[in-house]
Amino acid sequence: MQASQLAQIVKIRKYFDDRTSHGLIQTYDVTVTDELKEIKVDFPAQSFSLINDGPDTVYVWVNTMERPKVTVKSGTKFEPNYETHKINYIYLQCASGESTGVRIVAKD
Repeated sequence: MQASQLAQIVKIRKYFDDRTSHGLIQTYDVTVTDELKEIKVDFPAQSFSLINDGPDTVYVWVNTMERPKVTVKSGTKFEPNYETHKINYIYLQCASGESTGVRIVAKD
């Protein structure tokens, strides 16, 4: 019984440690075209802010393209927050023949 309780306490401690930010920030200024762009975050991030400066719409996937994309229109933001350090890759793409500028700030 004590061993299983200790194991649960260790899991809880790891979870709370993973939620603690170290204050690291990584910034990206990216021109996105209809060619898929992969951004590897230098450290696993908890969250990021993506601002689409336009002129076109950008499609965003986080960590894998196996999930539905998020559509971010010109002049809008996308701000996922995973609360734990799980963001490793950001994928970006515009529709055929389009391009747009985006700013990304990844936070650990």
